[in-house]
Amino acid sequence: MKDLTDPVPRVPAIPGIAWRLLERAEVPLLVASSPRLSGADVWRRLGEGQECWVAWLDNAAVHWRWETRRDAYLPYLQRHARPLTGDLWVVEVYTQPSHRGRGLYVAGTLMAMQRARDRGDLRLIGLIAGWNRTARRVAEEKLQRTVVGTVGYWGPGRWRCHFATGEIALDGDGRVFIPQRSRPASQMLVGTTI
Repeated sequence: MKDLTDPVPRVPAIPGIAWRLLERAEVPLLVASSPRLSGADVWRRLGEGQECWVAWLDNAAVHWRWETRRDAYLPYLQRHARPLTGDLWVVEVYTQPSHRGRGLYVAGTLMAMQRARDRGDLRLIGLIAGWNRTARRVAEEKLQRTVVGTVGYWGPGRWRCHFATGEIALDGDGRVFIPQRSRPASQMLVGTTI
């Protein structure tokens, strides 16, 4: 695990890409670019206090990442994340298929590390689906992130049973969190099983 007090590698420049925090007026453009986001979902996330950082190519969103320091709903787990003091959670990341393999995930994560460090955060925590081997390889090999456990569920609908392994825990309300260590880790990567 890499401590955020250590230097963060320089963010690679990607020609033609403009990175910025999503503005209210850009929500329709983001929704139009997304096969996965609805306007209601975007407004819910913004209402929870999540930030959406977007990589724009002209007027098209080609990569976006949702980050938070507050409780946030994780739709793929049907649970909430519970960040602790000093945590920045990466709730979801998406890159348009036509722009994958161009370094957007790496650049976005390095920028998130820098933002977190500048704000005094100690840990960057992200969830990666267990089936997404490419994202996990990039996170571990290029970004020196460490898997600290797995969170997921078994069973359908109301019979669903959530579980957490390793350093990951579920609190009394079922929120996902990672307890602080005696010496905080700056980056954690959580595998999800759905």
